[in-house]
Amino acid sequence: MIFEFRPSFADQYQASFAVMLRSPLQLLLMPAFPLAGLVATVLAYRRAGSVSPIHILVLFLCFAFTPNVLAFNVWLSRRKNRTIEGLHRYAVDEAGLAIAAPAFDVHLKWSALHRVVETPRYFLFFLSTQTAYFIPKAVVGDRAAELRAIISHGISTVSA
Repeated sequence: MIFEFRPSFADQYQASFAVMLRSPLQLLLMPAFPLAGLVATVLAYRRAGSVSPIHILVLFLCFAFTPNVLAFNVWLSRRKNRTIEGLHRYAVDEAGLAIAAPAFDVHLKWSALHRVVETPRYFLFFLSTQTAYFIPKAVVGDRAAELRAIISHGISTVSA
């Protein structure tokens, strides 16, 4: 099966966030800043008996830290990374996953993939716990069942 698309900023951001949510290390670290903001706000309230607007701002920034840093990293990676440019062509078959774009060609056997995860918006092909290629479901369309069957067969041949 062949899928072609140009990775948009929104797709790359949302897929990156989906990958983060499936990474044990990221799940462990993501609450750190919101918790720090809550602790700072509670300590300020205990000391002063009220919370100032600056403490509310700090709390907001702590909760916005992870999504904003992720957006900044995606923006930076898209800025000068030639591998993101142009039309990407994903071929998924019994051999594995092949990705071609103007600046690169990648051929991965099923055994090279850590796992494959389907989310409401993407098929994520993990190379490691924190790195994945993605195919938007909007591109897959009504061929999702066929893609699931190829993935299932490919994964089962590796684990057999």
